[in-house]
Amino acid sequence: MSEKIFGKLLEILEKQDDILKEQQEMKKEQQEMKKEQQKMRKDFQVMTKRQDKMEEELIKIGNVVTRIEYEHGRKIDLILEVLAGHEEKFVQYDERYQKNDKILEMYGHRIYALEQKCEQ
Repeated sequence: MSEKIFGKLLEILEKQDDILKEQQEMKKEQQEMKKEQQKMRKDFQVMTKRQDKMEEELIKIGNVVTRIEYEHGRKIDLILEVLAGHEEKFVQYDERYQKNDKILEMYGHRIYALEQKCEQ
């Protein structure tokens, strides 16, 4: 009977040894997982910093675009004002041209009439 007990005891010790080995393997895996988690946390922190920098850059770009739009808008307004002024001048020149054209036409008729009188 003591052999049976001894055999069972050996069997229990072997199983206990197997369980201890499994526990050690699990502990190693757990440590590896912790290392991976730490690495992932660091990577996440790096990504968060990069994202923050990208947001800052986007804000800067947005400000630059806004400034450019404002400055160009003012320039376009000035150009349109100048064009409107030129248009007014063209209208004035056109009126003067038409007036002068009528005067020249009238003088042309007078000259023709005078030439006709001189030929008679």
